[in-house]
Parts: sequence; structure tokens; C-alpha cells
Amino acid sequence: MTETYDRHENEIDLFKTLQILWAAKWKIIIFTFLSSLVGIFVIYNKSDSFNVSIPIKSNKVSADIRYTSLNDILEENGLDFHIDANSTFNLFELEMTDYNEIKNILKNNEFIKYQIKDLDEANAMKALNSYTSMFELNKVSKKNPIGNQIYRSLSFQWHDSDEGKSIVKEVLLLSLENVKNSIINEISKLAEILNNKDQRRLDKLNIELSLLLQNETERLEKRILYLLEQSEIAKTLGIETNSLNANTLSQLEMNNLSYSNNFIGDSPFYLRGYKAINKEIEIIRSRSAEDQMLSADRYLLLKKDIRLIENNPASLHLLNALKSFENSSSTDLISYNLGMITSVSQNNPLYIFIISILIGGIISTIYVLVSYAVRNQEKR
Repeated sequence: MTETYDRHENEIDLFKTLQILWAAKWKIIIFTFLSSLVGIFVIYNKSDSFNVSIPIKSNKVSADIRYTSLNDILEENGLDFHIDANSTFNLFELEMTDYNEIKNILKNNEFIKYQIKDLDEANAMKALNSYTSMFELNKVSKKNPIGNQIYRSLSFQWHDSDEGKSIVKEVLLLSLENVKNSIINEISKLAEILNNKDQRRLDKLNIELSLLLQNETERLEKRILYLLEQSEIAKTLGIETNSLNANTLSQLEMNNLSYSNNFIGDSPFYLRGYKAINKEIEIIRSRSAEDQMLSADRYLLLKKDIRLIENNPASLHLLNALKSFENSSSTDLISYNLGMITSVSQNNPLYIFIISILIGGIISTIYVLVSYAVRNQEKR
């Protein structure tokens, strides 16, 4: 019987509990009211925070037609560079992840200047990096994506809604301008590479041409020396005019005999007579360097190759195609709408107020019950 009574004593009597709480209702109400005042104080003194974001995406494939001429020239010249909607968007993502532009903008912000004014350089940079990290470029899943378009959301946490929107806009536009400039710089370098490549080929051909001219000059000097010797022999023998028959002369022209050969067939060369030999010497000496080169092997082929390189329009066409890109707006590199920048407060005053009331009610209820239990125990 005693055990049953003790068991009932230890069980919670719901009706008794409600009576206790009702008797102490003003304590609970007052404590809950004070807790709600604390919640209101927190709401009004807590610095607000806004999530500023804008949806962005790569352009449609149809927009790539703007780069067709530029891409064709790059491909024709074997240059490993291509511009399209996705590649420009990827460049934009790389530009955003290096945070340089964001830092340049934020370090000039008056709020941040005030926050880091008393910090040393290391801590100031650490604080600046923490603000910079508030920028995020998040992936966005689409149920029905268009083609291979890339979808992202650029977001930023800031204490002021309008200023946050302004910062996001400034970062977005500056990053796009930097992407455009990086593309221009890259293609300009490629045009310079084409020019340097052509110049190296041109230098090589000119060296070869110079050596050919030197060889041809030495060949003609050797020819003149030979002719002078044959003319002297003809003068000594009194052979003024040609003493060779027609067949022997024809053999000379057809076989293009070596200058070091002293015979034409079975006949000595001096038999042509010193007048003819001297005339040939005179003609050779009167030739310009250009005329002398015409009889040299590979001369015409070298000149052709040199002209082709000198008149190669590849780098010029590339730079001309680049001008149309330079005149385009950097804002067209990706797809976005500045009117779609949104700002959502991260603070929920109603949530804070409700939580403060609940906390006050729970604490006051526990206090009342514990106090009653202690008093009841002391009476026993």
C-alpha cells in the first residue's frame, strides 16, 4: 500500500501542474513580457544584412555568329584560341574567382575604410579578404535549359540593400570589361606571333638569297677570269672573230658547258675570237645585281616565297577582325538583366520576436515548477 502511494506521488499530476502554473500566471506573463522586450531590443539593435543577387547565364549559341570571322582567321592560321558564348562565360568565371576586381572596389568603400582604418596592413588585408569572400558565384539548376547555356547566380552579403546592389553592379561590369580586355590582349599577342613567325621566315629567306647572290657573284667572277684568259689567247693567236663552225656553236648553246672547260666539243674556246669573248665580258660586267641573279638557280623561287610572306594578310586580317570585337560592348559577353538584381533581408524580426517569447515562457514555466517542487520538498 505504501509503495502504491509513493508511486502516485512521483507521477506527474497534469491538473495539479496546471493549477500551479495558473497560480503563478503573472510571474510567467511578466517574465515572458520582459523576454519579448529583450527580443525587440535585439531586433532594433542588430545590424541588418542583405543577400544581394543577380541571375546570369551564358549567351545563346546563336550569338556566336558575331565571332565567326575572327574564329575563322584563328583556325586558318592554326592558332589555338576560340571565342564563343561558353568560352567567354568561363573567362568571366575565372575573372570573378581571382577577386582582384572585387578587392579594388571594396577597398575604396567608405564603410570598409572605416572598419579597417585602425588595423595594421596584415589585419586590414585579412578583413578585406573576409568582405571579398562574401561574393559568391553559385550554380543554378534549370529544369529546361536552353542548349548548352551555363546558369549562375552572383550573390553578395552586405549591410545596406541599395549600396549592395550598386557594388554587385560595379563588380559585374568591371569584370566583363576585364574579360573583354583579356580577349583583346590575347588576340593581339597571337597577331604578333604571326608577324614574328613571318619575320623569322623572311629573315631566313633573305639570308638564303644573300648567299645565293654571293655564290652567283663568285661564279660570274670565275667566268670573267676564264673569258679574259681565252681572250688573251685569241689575241696572241690573232683570232679576232669566230673560227668555229655552226654545229660547234650550237653544241655550246645546247649543252651549256662549264666555264672551266677550255674546249667546245673538240675545239678550244678561244676560237670564238677575242671580239666575241670581250663582248661577253662587257655584257656580264654591265649587268645589275638583279640581272645577274636571274640566271641563278632557285632565285625566282626564293623571290616568290619572299613576296608571299611580305604580302601575307593573316595578321592584318586578324587585327581588322579584332577591331569589330573592340567596338562591341563588354556587357554583351554574357546574358543578364540589371533590373533583376534582388535584395533579401537575412534578418527576420518576427522570427526573433517569437523565439524571445517562447524562451521567456519556457524559462518562466520551468522556474515556477522548480520553485514549487523545492517548497513542497521543504515542507515534508
